Amino acid sequence: MGIILSAWGAVKPSFSASSACTRRQPHVASTTSGVMLARGHLSTEITGKSKKNKPHAEAAHLWLFTASTGSLVAPQNCERVKGTGYETNSAYSSTRIQVAKATKLQTTRGGETIAKMSLSFSRCRSVLITGASRGLGLQMVKQLLATPDRPQKIIATARNPDAAEDLQELAKSHTGFHVVALDVTSDSSLDAATQAVESILGADGLNCLINNAAINITADVNAITREIMMKTYESNTVAPLFVTKGFLPLLKKAAAAGSGMGIQRAAVVNVSSVLGSVQLNWGEAAFFKSYGYRASKSALNMVTRCLAVDLEADGILCVALHPGWVRTDMGGPEAPLSPEDSISAVLSVISGLKEEHHGGYMQQDFSRCRSVLITGASRGLGLQMVKQLLATPDRPQKIIATARNPDAAEDLQELAKSHTDLYIVALDVTSDASMDAASTAVEAIVEADGLNCLINNAAINDFADLNTITREAMMNTYESNTVAPLFVAKGFLPLLRRAAAAGSGMGIHRAAIINVSSILGSVQLNWGEIGTFKMYGYRASKSALNMVTRCLAVDLEADGILCVALNPGWVRTDMGGPKAPLSPEESISAVLSLISGLKEEHHGGFMDHNGSNLSW
Repeated sequence: MGIILSAWGAVKPSFSASSACTRRQPHVASTTSGVMLARGHLSTEITGKSKKNKPHAEAAHLWLFTASTGSLVAPQNCERVKGTGYETNSAYSSTRIQVAKATKLQTTRGGETIAKMSLSFSRCRSVLITGASRGLGLQMVKQLLATPDRPQKIIATARNPDAAEDLQELAKSHTGFHVVALDVTSDSSLDAATQAVESILGADGLNCLINNAAINITADVNAITREIMMKTYESNTVAPLFVTKGFLPLLKKAAAAGSGMGIQRAAVVNVSSVLGSVQLNWGEAAFFKSYGYRASKSALNMVTRCLAVDLEADGILCVALHPGWVRTDMGGPEAPLSPEDSISAVLSVISGLKEEHHGGYMQQDFSRCRSVLITGASRGLGLQMVKQLLATPDRPQKIIATARNPDAAEDLQELAKSHTDLYIVALDVTSDASMDAASTAVEAIVEADGLNCLINNAAINDFADLNTITREAMMNTYESNTVAPLFVAKGFLPLLRRAAAAGSGMGIHRAAIINVSSILGSVQLNWGEIGTFKMYGYRASKSALNMVTRCLAVDLEADGILCVALNPGWVRTDMGGPKAPLSPEESISAVLSLISGLKEEHHGGFMDHNGSNLSW
């Protein structure tokens, strides 16, 4: 038996499972350090026999570990079991995964116990949980306090401790329990909280930080606003990063006194969500319309991987963890899991964390495409796209280049003098008023034909590592690189739909949205050499853009509008710098060849400039 778990990218399976029976959930990332753990909501002892398939029944909590290393993997190429909601794959036959209830998880091979996890925090002196006044945070506190081998000091934070009646009541009868005021979006509140926590912990430092605080404002493509996107990102992505930074000296103090990796030394656990998995935002899971929440959790996964890269040398384990769909104020009454069931499993996983858990060429042809619009076209890759399109014999009839200040875009103005099919339109992608004016201007250009291809190229980069990153830099980068492309797409959506209505199939001959992303937005690939590029804001924003791309792909598929995230490579531009291996000409030649050949099979994908698929 086996269980497929949620992940940010697919990996090759490194084990096999007998008659693997799974709910159609995700592929799971398996890495040497920095992996997202996920929990399911199936009952125990699933074996492939229909009488034991009990989805949501006893809410047992399932993780899949390789028999040899305990790392997470997922069977692939499964076949559906007729009459059930599960799938099997007989190819995975050498290892049997046995799942017990929430307090125990063990893996066996031929009767030999390979890994076993039971709830024990005896090796962990201190735990801090944010957002602990209600929901999953409060449930974590309750279960930790009820654990015989609990941490010596359990610290719960709340924005307003005086109003946190449940926490106050618990504090009356538990001497090792402390309630600390913390607004995770406020620097001054964080400064005060770190001082308070330091006075509680003394020389021991902090062993385990659980970033649980989060918000969710459900909004689909029609209801989403800039304010919702920015507010959710600030709470769910930026705040966990800065809470981690704030408590980093205490985490490092604890890590310095130990060895290995885990909560016995120092760990950062970021509570993520399966809704933050780009790979899984298809099919049934895609019906949860929450652009802000999804993008922020996808970005949090990237922040988690960035932290894992940067803090590995300090011995601080970093993981993102999915607690399941739970009946809380956020999860709603229809969720299959109770807070008790979810957190029992979550704490079992946290207590057993260790080091292994840490962290085509296509011919260019635009003859079938009547119109292309490129944002951020005054310089860099955007300008190069315009130049090469204008030099293409089979070019679009109308090429629209946007710039924040067209009068200052001298290169575009010079090109427009000799190309009557080039139109320059003013657009500040972060301004609604500018967007409204631009959409009106573009409609006058494309008229009844609509817009065939939108290339969201405009972006910014703030080179900042863990020591220099600021809240302002995180928010500005997210607004320009994630929120702006979404609202540019929304602004031109009527024109894209108009074009799509006149065609069939999928591609630039009908309607397409190309979001220029980056390999630095791949959580799966943010490891090793690629992990040395220290750009928290840029990386998180591009990871979130990947999620927005997949959300758009889900919502616009019925309209026949193809949506793709595309990596142009590391290019010698103002943003890429002089050491990049690709020239703008080389990159864009490949990019335009790729775009010209896009079709239905590429919809919702993340592609490299050479046509290969990239891991999310």
